[in-house]
Amino acid sequence: MREFNRRSGGSDFRAGGRRFGGRRNSGRPNRDFEERTMHETTCDECGNRCEVPFKPTEGKPVYCDDCFKKKEHSGSGNRTGQSAKELEQINKKLDKIMRALKID
Repeated sequence: MREFNRRSGGSDFRAGGRRFGGRRNSGRPNRDFEERTMHETTCDECGNRCEVPFKPTEGKPVYCDDCFKKKEHSGSGNRTGQSAKELEQINKKLDKIMRALKID
């Protein structure tokens, strides 16, 4: 009979083999633990100096933390209302389909 506990060179689910959702090693360093290079720039909204974790590109706005948070919160209200309307329309259509299929 074959020995099942034998370790071969293949993937083993207990060792986190790729076949079972283990991490893939691409040979590149893990970016999650690397220190990010910060780039100094000027906020396009308030004009204050700030640092960002990416190299600013000409023609694209850059915001400091405070202005970014303000912009993030100001735009979300409109989308929520729009999403609610869209969901209401989808629900009406689903109700219509369910009635047509006689699903309770």
